[in-house]
Amino acid sequence: MFEMMWNQSKKSGIKAKIAPLAYNYIVNSKTRLIHMEKMIKSVDVIIVRIYILESSNLIKKIFDHLEKTVKIRGISLFRGLKGFGETGEHSSSVFDVRWDLPIIIEFFDSEEKVKIALEYLNTFIKAEHIVFWKAQTNTEL
Repeated sequence: MFEMMWNQSKKSGIKAKIAPLAYNYIVNSKTRLIHMEKMIKSVDVIIVRIYILESSNLIKKIFDHLEKTVKIRGISLFRGLKGFGETGEHSSSVFDVRWDLPIIIEFFDSEEKVKIALEYLNTFIKAEHIVFWKAQTNTEL
């Protein structure tokens, strides 16, 4: 592609205008190729979701253990507006005094770290409230 553009620029005498465009094309192609190679080099991880209620008072305990003991890379907490499960329906409105909303704690890391975390979490959270699956990430752990 570059040679074709270069030869055309020689014939037409507009070498100064076409050559930078051809160079940019090659550089951008190489950049895209390098980016694709990085995407292809992925790392296996396990994503974990924990479903609890806001009133369970477990959030701090879970976060502290995952952050300080297991040293999980990152943890996210999602607060649901409404949900239902074995303990019934949980929702809130502006007039509610009591907040007992569903909470989802999500994290991911290497299989080794997740196993350590799950061993601890299974001691006080029901197994059916923990969901996990394999995934891939583009960064090194």
